[in-house]
Parts: sequence; structure tokens; C-alpha cells
Amino acid sequence: MAEFLHFAAERWARNMKKSNQKTGGKVAINMFAGARRIALAFAGLWVLGCVAYAIFSEPYVSLKYSVETYGATPTPAESCNSKDARKFTTVDAPNDARVDVTFCFVSSPADDGSPLIPFRQVVSSSNPEAARVYEARKEALRRGAHDDAARLTQYLLSMPISPWEPQTVWMANEYDKDVRAYMDGIAGAFRLQQSDLERVQQVKRQKLLDQWMQALQILFGGLAVGWALTALIGWIARGFLGIPRGKDHRPA
Repeated sequence: MAEFLHFAAERWARNMKKSNQKTGGKVAINMFAGARRIALAFAGLWVLGCVAYAIFSEPYVSLKYSVETYGATPTPAESCNSKDARKFTTVDAPNDARVDVTFCFVSSPADDGSPLIPFRQVVSSSNPEAARVYEARKEALRRGAHDDAARLTQYLLSMPISPWEPQTVWMANEYDKDVRAYMDGIAGAFRLQQSDLERVQQVKRQKLLDQWMQALQILFGGLAVGWALTALIGWIARGFLGIPRGKDHRPA
């Protein structure tokens, strides 16, 4: 081992002596070659980073469903209306996966324009008995007799609904406790079907494709900017030092 180190030291000394003889005893530094190597190192790291992002970054997949009215089955949707009430939840998927789901509850405008969400079907006022209870409830609310109004409300909810009567639903704003309970019930009972799973895979494939396209755009855009910046700095430096284009040293 000692002999090998001695041999390596003698060889390095001979090479340095030859280099000093060629350069007149001065160590030649080629800053342009060093700058090119640094630029290549940064370019390599940039390529590795972009490719790693495209391969290892898991795309975020979420689904949206629209609930048109009370009792309606959630149907796939692209987006929610700005006045719709939203309910976010996470649903189990195969292979221990989880899918984020947003339910869009379609609202109806009140007399003052505020959005209301239908949350419960009740007996229609076309029923004579129900019409009398509705009128009594309205009068109780007008008088401020909230206990009587609550009792009449419970009586209305207990009345049987005939399938031949017009559908009547109660509505309230999305922050009402009954509305929130209705929305929670819809979200809790939802299960992904086979068509939903196929939709998840389709959305995931599209997002993966978009992710690769974005990574490639960033990759080539960054390389182009890096090349332009390196060329600009080299052009400016050569101009100050009087070095011709394509050369690393001033002509002797």
C-alpha cells in the first residue's frame, strides 16, 4: 500500500511539472469549460427532477355528483353551481384506495333570491286536513307561538303522503340543521358503483397524461431558459475579455 501511494505521488509530481513547463509555471484555469460543466450538472438535475415528478407524483382524483332535488339519485357532474350546497366526503374504493367525493345539492331561489335546499317531502296542502294544519301553523308563526308551530310541524311530518298528491318538499338554507342532516345522510349512504370506478380510472389516466405534459413543458422550458442564460453570460464575458466566439482563450 505504501509503495502504491509513493508511486501515485511521483506520477502526480511529474504531471504537474510537465503542466508547469507548458504554461510557464502558471496553472491554467479555463473558466468557460468549468461553467459548461456546471451548466450540464444543473441541466441533469433539472431533467431528473422533472422525470421523477412525472413518475412518482400520484395525481389527485376527485369526483363530483349532483343531487337535483329531494329523493333524487346523485348523478355524475363536472362541477357545482356557485349557489349549490356542497358536501365533501371520502368513499372507499377497491385495493384499499380512497376517493374524495363532492356532492352538489341544487338550490332553488326563495322570494328574496337566497338559495334554498329541498330536504324533506311532506304531505301536500291539496289534502284538506293538511291544508287546515298548514294554515294553523302559519297563524302560530305569525303570533310567535313557536311551541304550537313546532307541534303542528311534527303533526304534518307524521301525516301519510299519498302517491297521487302533488309532491311537496320543505326547503331551507344550507346551514339549517335539518338540511345538514339530510346532506350527511346522502353522503353516508353513497357507495361507488362499477361505472364510478371506471370513471375514477378514466380521470386518473387523464390526470397522469396532463401531469406528463406539464412535466415535459417544464423540462424543455427550463432547459431552453438555462441554455439562453448560459449563452448570454458567455457572450458578455467573452466581450469583456476579448475572446472570440467559440474560443475559451484570447488569441496569442
